[in-house]
Amino acid sequence: MDSNVLAKKKLKPVVLTVSEVRKIAISAENLKHRLMIELAYTAGLRVSELVGVKVQHVNLDKLVLFVPGIGKQGARTTIFSGSLKDALQRQIGNKEPDDYLFPSERGGNLTTRSVTKFFKAALQTSGVDKEVTPHSLRQSFTAFMLAKGNDKASVQSLLGRRAL
Repeated sequence: MDSNVLAKKKLKPVVLTVSEVRKIAISAENLKHRLMIELAYTAGLRVSELVGVKVQHVNLDKLVLFVPGIGKQGARTTIFSGSLKDALQRQIGNKEPDDYLFPSERGGNLTTRSVTKFFKAALQTSGVDKEVTPHSLRQSFTAFMLAKGNDKASVQSLLGRRAL
């Protein structure tokens, strides 16, 4: 096996603190992008899952989000922060249940590349000096949930993973 592949596998994920995530989110150029960063973090979403969220997947009363399965990943239900409830309600507005929660300007879904682009811009503006990607939000969610005392099995369930 190539030594670069081995070295890459051994790298620990770079984890963001809650205040670092907040700094990045606040630095996002628009409110939709800010909400996307916060939702990705508080729900432990993959970027591909974030861009696929539809209005019908959000349950504001129970603070849960249904994540349909993509590829090998099965469907699951995860949580999100109650502090996002009002912003999510505004984002839903009068969209139809089958509409994307975060539509592109053309009305379809955003690309994962567009999320990476605005995340990197927000990261640079934020002053957070860590080499992170949007996926780091998911890794930070995992670390946060485990540090709060949640057992591995329940965190794995929220992430839709068999192992951590």
